[in-house]
Amino acid sequence: MKFSSVINQFIDHLVESKIAKRGGTLLMGDECSLRAGMPTAQEWIQAIKTSYPQAYNHASPKNLKNCVAELTASQKAGIFETHLQQSKVGWAHWCAALLMKEGYISRVYTTCPDPLLERACTLVDVFPTVYDCTVGTITKPDLIPNKAIIHLNGQMLGATPGPLDGVFSGAGRYGPWLILGYNPDPQDPVYEQIAWLDQIHKGLLWVFSGSRPPAGFIQDQMFNKASNQYAHAEDPDTFLVSMIRMMKMGSPDLISYPFTFLGQWLKKVASYPAPGHKEGLNISDISIRQAQVAIQQYEGSERGGEIGEDDEAAGGVDDPDLLKAIQAARTGLMAGNPQKIIEQHKQYEETPSIQLGHLLNWAYQVEGDTALEEAEKLSGQPALEKFRTAQAHYEMALSIRPDSPQTFFKVGQLMVQQAGVLSDHTSPQILEQAAEQFQKALELNPDLFEARYGLGMVLTELAGKKLDQESDALYESAAREFQEGLRIHPNHPDAAYGAGHMLYIQARRKKGAEAVRLYTQAVEMLKIALKGNSGRVEAILEMGQSLFILSKTKKGDDADRFLMMAEEKFQQAVQIDVAHAEAQFGWADVLMERASLKNDEMSDRLFNKAFEKYQEVLKLKPDMHRINFRWGVGQYNLAQKKSGKEAVDLLKQAAAKFKRGLERNPKSLEILTRLGRVYFELGNLHKGSNGETLYSQAMNHFFDVIKLQPKNFEALSQVGNVYYHLSMNKEGREAENLLNSAIEKYQDALRIKADYSRAIVLWGNTLFRLASLKEDGTSEKLYDQAEKKYEQALKIHPNDITALINFGSILLKRAGNLKADQAGDLLEKAVQSFQSAIEIQENNPQALNMMGEGLIAQAKSKKGLNAHPLLAEAKGVLQKAEENQPGSGCYNLARLQAQLANETGCRQWLQRCKEHHVLPELEVLNKEILFTSARESKWFKNLVSAEPPQEQDKKKEAASKEMPVAAAGKEPALPSKENPKPAKA
Repeated sequence: MKFSSVINQFIDHLVESKIAKRGGTLLMGDECSLRAGMPTAQEWIQAIKTSYPQAYNHASPKNLKNCVAELTASQKAGIFETHLQQSKVGWAHWCAALLMKEGYISRVYTTCPDPLLERACTLVDVFPTVYDCTVGTITKPDLIPNKAIIHLNGQMLGATPGPLDGVFSGAGRYGPWLILGYNPDPQDPVYEQIAWLDQIHKGLLWVFSGSRPPAGFIQDQMFNKASNQYAHAEDPDTFLVSMIRMMKMGSPDLISYPFTFLGQWLKKVASYPAPGHKEGLNISDISIRQAQVAIQQYEGSERGGEIGEDDEAAGGVDDPDLLKAIQAARTGLMAGNPQKIIEQHKQYEETPSIQLGHLLNWAYQVEGDTALEEAEKLSGQPALEKFRTAQAHYEMALSIRPDSPQTFFKVGQLMVQQAGVLSDHTSPQILEQAAEQFQKALELNPDLFEARYGLGMVLTELAGKKLDQESDALYESAAREFQEGLRIHPNHPDAAYGAGHMLYIQARRKKGAEAVRLYTQAVEMLKIALKGNSGRVEAILEMGQSLFILSKTKKGDDADRFLMMAEEKFQQAVQIDVAHAEAQFGWADVLMERASLKNDEMSDRLFNKAFEKYQEVLKLKPDMHRINFRWGVGQYNLAQKKSGKEAVDLLKQAAAKFKRGLERNPKSLEILTRLGRVYFELGNLHKGSNGETLYSQAMNHFFDVIKLQPKNFEALSQVGNVYYHLSMNKEGREAENLLNSAIEKYQDALRIKADYSRAIVLWGNTLFRLASLKEDGTSEKLYDQAEKKYEQALKIHPNDITALINFGSILLKRAGNLKADQAGDLLEKAVQSFQSAIEIQENNPQALNMMGEGLIAQAKSKKGLNAHPLLAEAKGVLQKAEENQPGSGCYNLARLQAQLANETGCRQWLQRCKEHHVLPELEVLNKEILFTSARESKWFKNLVSAEPPQEQDKKKEAASKEMPVAAAGKEPALPSKENPKPAKA
């Protein structure tokens, strides 16, 4: 068959294959790259001999495979790259690329390691998938994409191919096949795969270079099938050019229309990602315009429209000097050389250009950034000089492009850092200027996150330097900026921390519901911040502090849950930085608060652990004056849970801690007040003159507070309370005078703050005490006045624990003076008051004890079975009082057992009273009607017989310290403790 007929028949098969959207297969041998300039086998051997004679000498025999095997990997790469750089894209590659682009060929198998075919494909705008059989095995050939180049011998000289079975599996379906420039040996693994192919769809055409017939083994194995043919051509390039011409495909655009080709490629170049320019810089616009001019001049005036117009670029093309300046500036941009761009500033002044202006703006910003970075490494005057240099560069950038929000942001950033170097006197002014720059940036771009965050930080800094009202407004503005930052970048840890930090600061300046709201919001923001940056210690600490403060608004288990969450945060901060004094301090405070909520052994463990933490903080930061104060508070609180010598020792230790704090701050109202409370408690724990001396010391400290702050109504109330307690060891006129002095102080306090409920409650206590001293018939009037004081306090603070207990106590006292049928309403009202106190503080031992006493009193007015439910309920609350504070309910439990005629139980509980030093005086026991049946018993007489003086002292000490809820006929519960457990008046 004639050559032309063979080619025409093969072209017909290619067309059919294209229509079927499958495409044929091309196998390119080493001869396909010879015209492109790649060496023959002998030329490779000679090159190795010349460049690496030692490798050549070691090779035996001197064939290409052995010579290449003696080269190192870097030598192979070097010699291959040298010849590749000298090569060109041959016409065999051009034509193969065009056939792939048009869909006639879908797969190209090549034994050539060079990438010349890939280069040709790029130049005709086709991008096939490339496989290298030396670095991977193709196991699923059906998944090879439509356009693919498969390097059978790899892409490096002398590479060893992997298994080829998968590569050629089913390859016969992708016919017709065209083999060019390939003359194999019989043992060539590629040839073996071709010979083993099943029937090739649409047959195979093998084109041999020159006029020699195919080798015998090829003739025998390949051309015994009618569908397989061969032909001769001068070389692969000549053959493919002829075939392309016969297919009337034309030449590549790069050859036919080079400027159009260039322009189309330039249109595909994205904006250059210049720092500070989010949208990037268009650096191909002038080149496109030049291409348009060349197209119209050399390719035809009607061409070039598809590339588009660029009005901005036109000015640059028309002015050669400006064009030169822009091109030089762009070179400087890509080289990272801002000075090369700044050298073009003079040309910009002569012929302003948007393109050159953008480049100059960028260059001046970079110079400013560099000067700013240098300033950060310096201090004092050298730093300020660098700051001025940086500012000058930024101002030049703004003079060229005043609509650049990024530049305004950088000026603001510079001023913030400059303020850190300047004195406190001038820094606020600089910070205000920085805020103005950030605001200008946001006017141009409201979504510039960096400016939002920067403005928030500056407002925060300024707020710390202003007075309260102005400061609050700035904190609120800062919080809004951080929240706006979160709108732009939701969950951004820095913005979330900024917002949380502002809310935390604002919360610390507020009280009541507003503070709770702000702390709650702060916690939510800080959670977001910690999700993005779990190691941010300041966020962890502020979250811990917020949870700690929020715990004070909770009760019972809820309060403990919040405290445990706070403890977890402080513990986390310590794990990150064990030497962080504030973290250790916060952890100690939380432990102390948790201890105060407990009434069991856990309380002692938590207090002691807190004290250990305070000790650690002192080692880390000996000058942290707050430590002594908080440690003293802890010891004071623990003393409230103890009795006898243990309580005295703790109070003395607390006094020592407060005195250390006073040495550093002798005018601290808080420390003076605490010292007064400590000596007050010590006075309660001592008898006679010793107790009076301690009360006097307490009063002196409260008077010190009043000297420093004459209108301190709390200190005035404390002085009144000391007078009240001094009266407890006095009788007659002396006691009354002290009580009247106490009332005067409460009146002084209430003239300053009329709704100070604590003073009102204490006034009620004093009236109650005065009533008990009267024997002239005026006692009922005083009881009535005391009752009204408690009611007045409860109107101000309905949840005042002490007022509720004492109000119920006075009602109980007055009911005891009435007949049973007249006392019912008062008893019911008293029990309701105790119940309200328990609902507020369910484990308060005083409230529980008084509730039990009230129920016992109600039961006395009942008969038979009607009394049992009340007594059963009384037993339950009294036992709960004992669980929370041993000794607090044992006397009323003895009375209850006596009412039930359980003499054994009565005896056991009275003995418990004696053990806890809370057994009432003999006079009280003898007056108790419930003990009538037991009073003649030998055990009762032994129990109440005269006690040794030391036992009497212990009992008085315990009675004075505990101030238990009194039995009927005694005074009401008048708590002396300042600790809110039980609640303070």
